[in-house]
Amino acid sequence: MLDVIVKYITDNYIEALGVLLSFCYMFFSVRGKIWLWIFGFLSSICYLIVFYRSKFYAMGSLQLYYVAMSIYGFYFWITKREEDSTEFVRVSKMSKSQAVVSFAIAMVCFGALFFVIKNYTESPVPLGDSLTASLCIVGTWLLARKVVENWLFFIVADTVCIALFFFQQMYLTSLLFVVYDIMGIAGYYRWRRQLSTQ
Repeated sequence: MLDVIVKYITDNYIEALGVLLSFCYMFFSVRGKIWLWIFGFLSSICYLIVFYRSKFYAMGSLQLYYVAMSIYGFYFWITKREEDSTEFVRVSKMSKSQAVVSFAIAMVCFGALFFVIKNYTESPVPLGDSLTASLCIVGTWLLARKVVENWLFFIVADTVCIALFFFQQMYLTSLLFVVYDIMGIAGYYRWRRQLSTQ
């Protein structure tokens, strides 16, 4: 059994590195620490390669967005830090208008990505690939703004990703998204508690 695991990791070393960096990213995300952006940047580079090799074109392209958002998130958190606070950015709650706009953006992204992937690629899962990428686009923007509801977008996307990656025999990544789901739920409740004590 150990030989099988070692062989899988050896054959898929970029995926394994991406998983390790992603665990670090999620650890710091749940705690709302700025290090999340550094590990997010590095894990996105790994997964850019992994997803394109596996023909997950929307999720692969999403990694480019993650790279850009990692830079933006790091900059935003640094520049918005309050002098009297240990927190870089305070947690906030989504307004009704933000919710409507976020949902609309997710749907527009989903429609555009699905059209392109369905008609111009050989992706085996255009619907799931497009849906998860769209939710993650909005979730990452909300994370950068430190809006507590970012976790809800990620929880839904991560749940779908578990099945998608297992289907593509990306077992380490599928396991990573099981952990993402659990940590996403923990992050949501942790950020809500933090919001109530601010």
